[in-house]
Amino acid sequence: MIISNYAETTPRPTGLTLRPFEAIWWLQG
Repeated sequence: MIISNYAETTPRPTGLTLRPFEAIWWLQG
């Protein structure tokens, strides 16, 4: 949940770093 919230609060540049995590969250979501 922290990762999801983090990606939501952080801009795109930072989101790129969390791409792997974002992909997993998207798949799980």
